[in-house]
Amino acid sequence: MKRSKHGFTLLEMLVVISIIAILSGLVVTGMTTAKAKAKVQVTKALISKIAAALESYYAAYGDYPPTDLSDLYLGASNGVNNGIESVVACLSDQNKGGPFLSGIPENKYTNKDGDSCSPPPTNWWFGDGQLREIVDEWNNPLVYFHSRDYDNPFKGSNYSFNISGAAVAPQRNPNTAAFYGATTFQIWSAGMDEKNDNGTGNDVNSWNN
Repeated sequence: MKRSKHGFTLLEMLVVISIIAILSGLVVTGMTTAKAKAKVQVTKALISKIAAALESYYAAYGDYPPTDLSDLYLGASNGVNNGIESVVACLSDQNKGGPFLSGIPENKYTNKDGDSCSPPPTNWWFGDGQLREIVDEWNNPLVYFHSRDYDNPFKGSNYSFNISGAAVAPQRNPNTAAFYGATTFQIWSAGMDEKNDNGTGNDVNSWNN
């Protein structure tokens, strides 16, 4: 007896193609999600490293870096990204056992707002006068506030992010109404959506790190 032979029908081929497309989409989505989570973890580690360096700076100087560079130097700062620029200037200081921050990839140091000063506000290890920031995994500057400036709504509040500029403000704990890091500092990243939420939402912050 002859065996009947037949190929795939058009409907069967469409079903197979649809299944492959769905599986491919799931794989791509999974990879994208994994990459996003990895960037969050790297940013958390970066903030933890900076926080530890800030404690070393405090041990040497008896205080944390100021929120505004004008407290250190009345130079050419343009008033943008001042908090994190102050952190970079202070943690890069070679006096009193510094620099206090090491192991940061060079591509994490940027000057997104293009300001500079001469002479530098500290004895930093950089070879020029650029006022640099440290950026997160989405290339946005980290935000920093010294605790003494939490109640000042204007000091250090102007930041430039990839999406747009933003007015930033220190965050309070909704359960206690007290500021996070009440006697120390706050640091956060605008996170994967690149929109500043003052440390909440998708932001990556130092107090939940």
